[in-house]
Amino acid sequence: MAMSSLSAPDQTDFARQRAALANLWTRQTLFFVGGYPKSGTTWLQVLLNAHPEVSCIGEGHLPNHLLPLLRQATDQHDALIAHKNATVLQELPGFPRFTDDQVSYLLATAISLLLLVPAKAATAHAVGERTPDNYLHFPELAALFPTARFIHIVRDGRDCATSAWFHNERLGADEQAREFASIEAFIEPLAEHWSTAVAESLAWCEAQPARCMVVRYEDLVDQPTEALRRLFGFLGVATTDDVIAHCQQMGAFETLSQGRKVGQEDRTSLFRRGLPGDWRNHFSARDNAKYLAIAGDLTARLGYR
Repeated sequence: MAMSSLSAPDQTDFARQRAALANLWTRQTLFFVGGYPKSGTTWLQVLLNAHPEVSCIGEGHLPNHLLPLLRQATDQHDALIAHKNATVLQELPGFPRFTDDQVSYLLATAISLLLLVPAKAATAHAVGERTPDNYLHFPELAALFPTARFIHIVRDGRDCATSAWFHNERLGADEQAREFASIEAFIEPLAEHWSTAVAESLAWCEAQPARCMVVRYEDLVDQPTEALRRLFGFLGVATTDDVIAHCQQMGAFETLSQGRKVGQEDRTSLFRRGLPGDWRNHFSARDNAKYLAIAGDLTARLGYR
């Protein structure tokens, strides 16, 4: 069977990549951003990446997609080697299989190589990645990267539900309609998942306060200077007024929506409305009561009414 073609390795480039990996793991601040879908992770990525000392890319789906595939590959290879060692080569020492530490090194290297692709990453003080589902995998990422930091953005789950409804409708209205007849039918299952998944991640974050920061979407909207100053301080980068003002400008709704004002809706855009509390325009009193019956404790704990 013919092997798939591989390009000849450039030894100079290999040396450069090895040096870059060593720098990332020992000198730069590595971080991961996550949050429940439609909590503002994309917006937060833009704000962070606008900082001259920060490289933040997304969304790589690294722990939820890439890592399971790589683990599957090493497990399948180990199974083949174990079979060969026990049969064809039973009278010889046999070929080694991957150890847990080697698999972890492989996974960490694969992630790191991707994070180092942007030119900015070579000189940035903080290098990170943003995928919403990261928040479900913070413990796994922390095991792979013992010095990494984690940012969990939270948002009122009712706004997550509202934003997700219109986002899913934009991407596939027919598919959404087959599963949920209306936004009212969407509320209870989302409330169940939001309250369980977010609470679990927050508990882990609260147990590692030096490595984790929780930021509310609403605080980024209402108190952007203070919220960004906290975030940049957490990452160990400059928190000067001019840098924060630049990041705010790059992440402004008017900038991202190409001219629309906050609250001016465009249901065809990823940046649909940019207004906290939009759930009030789509939830009836009965809808809200149903939601709070399931997720009321966490909603109150996070300061939402």
